[in-house]
Amino acid sequence: MSQTITVSSRGSVRATFVAAYSAVTLAQITNALPGALSGTFAAEFHPSGAGLTWIAGMFLMGIVVFELSWGLLGDVLGRKKLLYAGAALSVVGSVLAALAPTTEMMIFAQAVGGIAAGILFPISLSMIAAITPDHRARARVIATWAGFLSLGAVISPLLACLTAQLFTVPGAAAGAPNVFSGWRVAYFVAAAVAVVVLLVALRAKDSAAAEGLKLDLPGQFTLALGLIAVLFATVEAVDAGFGAWDVIVSYAVGGILLVLFVVIETRTKEPLIHLSLFKNSAYSITG
Repeated sequence: MSQTITVSSRGSVRATFVAAYSAVTLAQITNALPGALSGTFAAEFHPSGAGLTWIAGMFLMGIVVFELSWGLLGDVLGRKKLLYAGAALSVVGSVLAALAPTTEMMIFAQAVGGIAAGILFPISLSMIAAITPDHRARARVIATWAGFLSLGAVISPLLACLTAQLFTVPGAAAGAPNVFSGWRVAYFVAAAVAVVVLLVALRAKDSAAAEGLKLDLPGQFTLALGLIAVLFATVEAVDAGFGAWDVIVSYAVGGILLVLFVVIETRTKEPLIHLSLFKNSAYSITG
């Protein structure tokens, strides 16, 4: 079913592109920072193996679990509102990460940041697609969007390395905790970029495609809870082992919920994921 996309006459096309490209760069920077700082986190927080895995895993969970729903909400409510929300949450998540004193607080900060990135990825792409009706031009702007995503992946480790080297104030004695850990500046920089995205978005064009759309809440809940259960089991197995009862139960619950998700998607009129796409050779990896 083709969608009717409505684009606001107000706002600037240039500001829309700048906001979208900046947003996807920001999202990828914050996405890659936990991996770039993994060793630093281990030295700073002294977490368990599972705790260290949760820091990066929680961010990815925020992206994977809700990304499809954020795209649909943008279609229904307007993409600009979702871009505001994503940028604002990125400010909050980045500041919380910069100030985090413990592993638990860092995990919570990554959850907030992951949700923010999960909003920014699909919304930034749909905003530029909406203002580019010509198929060839749209292909070019999507390729450019992907280029800025890759740019974020390049910037993130450089940002982590430079801030750790330039701004760290070591403790007075050998082995003493740092007076200030420079990696925290990387998250303050990310928060500043998020503020810039928010300000630029004020002049961006809004767009929506709400006709005939509604949220697939049963599908979203079963997918979210299923993925969370599977991720919980996988992370906890790092310390407890795959034979631990809570790991086995979590895998079983996650598997049941994901099977239920597939059943729901095959029966609902407005599925979260059109499973029939996987039967189309155009979407097949093997062709």
